[in-house]
Amino acid sequence: MTARANNKKHTPKFRHSATLWALGLILATAVYVATPWGQQSEARLGLNWLYQTRGALTPPDKVIVLAITPDTADQLGFPEGLSQWPRSVHARLLTHLTEAGATAVVMDLFFRQPGDPDEDRAFSRALSTAGNIVLFAQRERQYLPPPHSGTLDRLIRPMPDFARNARATAPFFLTRFPDQVVYFPLRLSTAQAEVTLPVAALRLTHPALAKTLEARPSDHAWFNLYGPPRTLTTLDYAEVLRNPGAYELKGAAIFVGFSARYQAGQRDEFRTVFTQADGLDISGVELLATAYANLRDGFTLTPAGPLSNAAWVLAWGGLLLGLTWRWPKWLLLSGLMTSLALFGISYTLFSTLQFWLPLSTLLLGLFPLLLLLAYRRHWLATRESQAQLHTAFSHYLPEEEILAIRKADGRLPEGTVQPAICLVTDARGYTRLSEQLALEDLGELMRHYYAALIDPLKQHGAVISDVTGDGLIALWPMKSAESTSQVLQGLAALDQSLEQFRERFPKYPLPTGMALHEGEAMLGHFGAADAYEYRALGDLVNTTARLEGVGKQLGLNRVYSAEALVATNEPPESWRYLGDFLLVGKQTPVELYTAPAGIPELDHSIQNLREHSLSGETCAALLSQLQSLRACYPSDGPLRFLEAHLRQASSEAAGNNGKGNGCFPIRLSHK
Repeated sequence: MTARANNKKHTPKFRHSATLWALGLILATAVYVATPWGQQSEARLGLNWLYQTRGALTPPDKVIVLAITPDTADQLGFPEGLSQWPRSVHARLLTHLTEAGATAVVMDLFFRQPGDPDEDRAFSRALSTAGNIVLFAQRERQYLPPPHSGTLDRLIRPMPDFARNARATAPFFLTRFPDQVVYFPLRLSTAQAEVTLPVAALRLTHPALAKTLEARPSDHAWFNLYGPPRTLTTLDYAEVLRNPGAYELKGAAIFVGFSARYQAGQRDEFRTVFTQADGLDISGVELLATAYANLRDGFTLTPAGPLSNAAWVLAWGGLLLGLTWRWPKWLLLSGLMTSLALFGISYTLFSTLQFWLPLSTLLLGLFPLLLLLAYRRHWLATRESQAQLHTAFSHYLPEEEILAIRKADGRLPEGTVQPAICLVTDARGYTRLSEQLALEDLGELMRHYYAALIDPLKQHGAVISDVTGDGLIALWPMKSAESTSQVLQGLAALDQSLEQFRERFPKYPLPTGMALHEGEAMLGHFGAADAYEYRALGDLVNTTARLEGVGKQLGLNRVYSAEALVATNEPPESWRYLGDFLLVGKQTPVELYTAPAGIPELDHSIQNLREHSLSGETCAALLSQLQSLRACYPSDGPLRFLEAHLRQASSEAAGNNGKGNGCFPIRLSHK
């Protein structure tokens, strides 16, 4: 099977299954985004795009971070290690913040070990006096050994005296999802009611809201980050301690903890979408303050649930599928417009309603694959259509001409002059047969007859120039040495095909006359306006057609010119010579041959008569010699024709006082 046939076989199959492939792809993507792995992928890419597009926001009001940096110890004249600071300095800070009107102070510092007793007592008194201080408690997670499973969380609180005098103690811990911090805990765990620092702070500033949050079934909420590190209002611990009156702190929630200005000074690593190029992360205390502000202002991010994610993918996948399947020529535009619309809607929901829907899985996964599938389907459909047109035109044009028209962008190529061997056929007895048969029967018969003619010729490189009611004109352009073998193979295949036709239709054998000649012809499209025909023009075609008529007069089904035999590497002397025929209107006679009969006397008879004519013998003398041959071969058509010709030539010579045109070449009196 040829490559083209193979393509035609499989192309429709792919086209019909392409829709199922696309629907399966959409469904698989919908299932994927409904899984934790799909949400993690979106957190890594899609959520980043939305944040980066939105950029930094105005920091929330009345939320302040008091940052302890590597420079703070130097400014205060203390050792770098926080555990070595006198705790009275924290007591002074709490006194200043209370006097300034802070509503809550959350200290993201862990006071686990006792220090100087006097310093600890001072700090404990400050905690008690302020009455609005929340201290950090550390979560310790234990993994249960088999046969048990799961984890057990317990809290390690600060020193008992500090914990007793503080308003509350609570943990705050962060989990990477998958490699970034995107959500924060509300409780120690689902099974444990212990709240975390953001909720504990809200108990002081917004008790009703805190109570609502404690009743939520979920044990975590999603960050809605305000921007890069230090986007929140950030004051230096040392500056506030030295000059608390310089800052507006009334009604503010204050969060105290480590917050570096550069990557080398950071104490913890919490990678987020806003992690800086130099590696600086948003500090833990700033994330704590962000969580508080998100909860206070109802600004937490709301990710769509699994069913919503799946429905979102199905809707957009179905939309793109419909557009690309309906308008395949606008494939790229459909993909671009759908992608822009998807991003626009996703961004609007994210920036105005804090609602997060899948984005990257669609833009980087589903959409490109659907576009490739649609492109493949469209390409195969176009290729199939072109193959169908190609097949349709191949019934009228040779392969090379179809390719030439395609290269010429639909314009008709100019005709080309080239040497060729021309074959003209004629169905003998067709006229009589057409009178006897009904048109339907005649049409069916001729359909099989032309198949017997055309198929073997085209299979061996022949160009069908013209098809008439009972014959055809075919040419073999002589382009290479292979063309010669194609002619001989084509003629042999033609004989075999016609023999099979006669066996199939013994009542209507349609004997076929043929003539073969060689010369130059112009192959091209001839006509005007919208009526063109691809055919061969030139003397070669006309001469071959008239030679076929000569063969009919000779009573032969095959005649070959000497030029045709030479072109096919067949030595003329091994064929039966029929004579030199001067066609009407021609100046040069054509030597004609036919297949030898296998009888030397018969095969050389006309050649011998020609030699006697050239030696000066009269037509009457030649006629006398011919009659003896005719007695031996009474049914031989060429001898019968030559006898009639010699009688006419002798009569003309007698009427002209012995003068005539000679016996050879044989001059034909009609076309």
